[in-house]
Amino acid sequence: MKGFKNFMFLFILMLSMPMMLQAQTDRIEKSTVETLNKSDNFAIGVSGERQLKSAYSMYQKFQNSGVKLKRFEIVIWGAVVKDLKKGTELHDYIKAQEVKGLQVTVCQIALDYFDVSKEDLPYGIKVVPDAHVRLFELQALGYNLIVI
Repeated sequence: MKGFKNFMFLFILMLSMPMMLQAQTDRIEKSTVETLNKSDNFAIGVSGERQLKSAYSMYQKFQNSGVKLKRFEIVIWGAVVKDLKKGTELHDYIKAQEVKGLQVTVCQIALDYFDVSKEDLPYGIKVVPDAHVRLFELQALGYNLIVI
């Protein structure tokens, strides 16, 4: 019986860990927010679904934490553009995430390569000629930029 109780305790603990971790990570520390507020332009470059969802999550975390955002851009390239077509889970996810102040751009080269039309993309996504050139442009404009 003691072994069963220990097993149940560990099982319940394992189930609750993701919720506890989520509760701890939906906001950024106040001192970090103060540092981030020294700049108000941010960009994240992504080439995968998980990274794209993480970028949306980061935007939301910034919003929840009071980071002052003038501009926030997600730049997308690579095979993930196939999953942006109408009728896909990722297309629906992006449509549900539409928020003011968040710019999403996608690479025309990737669209051409994977035969995705502009009309297939969720409303509001801007097409740029080359994602990598766009990332360099954002960096030159002084954006805080990461590629994940």
